[in-house]
Amino acid sequence: FALVLIVALIFEASYRRQTQPRMVTKHIHLGVGLLTLAYIIWILDHTRLVCFEDSLLQGHALWHLLGAVSVWFLHRYYESETT
Repeated sequence: FALVLIVALIFEASYRRQTQPRMVTKHIHLGVGLLTLAYIIWILDHTRLVCFEDSLLQGHALWHLLGAVSVWFLHRYYESETT
């Protein structure tokens, strides 16, 4: 997952250098930050370093919730593009 995210960010940076669109960059920073946090939480849960099996809110669930919020921020980022 991390490798796919890094490759996507490289493509995004290349696109921004070539076309220089005007976009609200705080949205992509928040989106990528949340995805990174979600991935860290998922790793901690998956490796059972921090795992609460009996809890209503588990690491895997947080992964999905933070991922969904991240997608919303990424959508806001792409929606803000003007050339």
